[in-house]
Amino acid sequence: MLNLLSESKKRSDFETSPIKPVSAGETIVINSDGAQLTIPATAIEADNNSTLQTIYPDSDLAAILQDNFQINTNLHQVTVDGENDGIGTASINVPDKKGQNYLLEIIDGEFFSLTELEAKNGKVTFNVPIVTAPKDEGDDSLQFDGSYHFAIIQTTTKLNLEPIQNKHMAKSMAQPPQTNSLNCGSLSQSITEVDFCRQNSAGTINVLYNRVRTPNMTNDKADQIVSVMERILNAYASNNFSAAQLDKSKGRIHVVINSGAGDPYYSPSNSTIYLPEDSASNIDSSLSWELAHELAHWVQDHSYNFTRAYWGNKLGTSPYRTWWLEVSAENMVFLFDPSYI
Repeated sequence: MLNLLSESKKRSDFETSPIKPVSAGETIVINSDGAQLTIPATAIEADNNSTLQTIYPDSDLAAILQDNFQINTNLHQVTVDGENDGIGTASINVPDKKGQNYLLEIIDGEFFSLTELEAKNGKVTFNVPIVTAPKDEGDDSLQFDGSYHFAIIQTTTKLNLEPIQNKHMAKSMAQPPQTNSLNCGSLSQSITEVDFCRQNSAGTINVLYNRVRTPNMTNDKADQIVSVMERILNAYASNNFSAAQLDKSKGRIHVVINSGAGDPYYSPSNSTIYLPEDSASNIDSSLSWELAHELAHWVQDHSYNFTRAYWGNKLGTSPYRTWWLEVSAENMVFLFDPSYI
């Protein structure tokens, strides 16, 4: 398995900068290029604080990024203290210094997507999720074992997001610019070990999978899943759910295809939906209903503290919150498909 953050190390083992506290409504500088992180006043509940952590790549991670993209970069993560997560997203502003700007997002230390961002008035602005730090096995609907990190990549040359079949091929930045706008990157260590990312034309929905562990997945199936998700989100947007009105600079949805069978689930640990390969193999009504339920959770997570609801239910202090989130998610499925049973 390809792992950007190294199988031999836990994420917490990496050298990190001192954790920086960030209060609601505060803006801080996060790197030497003048990038700024802003936590909107409404993004975390009044009794919580958020933190920024910067991860310095070890030699393994640095080599992978250099081999595939010829880049050196640090990773960042924004979390909320305690058993909480953000209500909404954090905002990043970066001075445009080189002309080409990309957002690198890494899910679970392995899967990744690259989003090209446009500069306006000399700056690049984008949002990132504010995630929960505590880990737990979760339940049938929510899991808390995922991770999310992001990096800001600025280059003078367009990155090539076409699939790379072999790391010994010409380096990404030396290849011609991408020719397929639905590719959001591939990461390769060999001919067979490749992670793929496919997206919609707007760059707001990303489906991530590993060719070795999910051999039945193809780009065509990933594209079909993206199409189903677009229809679901359009239905939610038409019903005035603002989080579903996507813009790639404001928010992107990641779906990871897991190996084997099981139930789809949503993780507030990284704002990601997980879909088992057996569900992804059949693009039918059942899949659309499953995705509609999990996408409802993604939309809800922009307005509610999912992690607090989960722990309140688990500890018995406020079980009604999880019940309400589940029932309302089911009701949202009916907004997408009134024939849902």
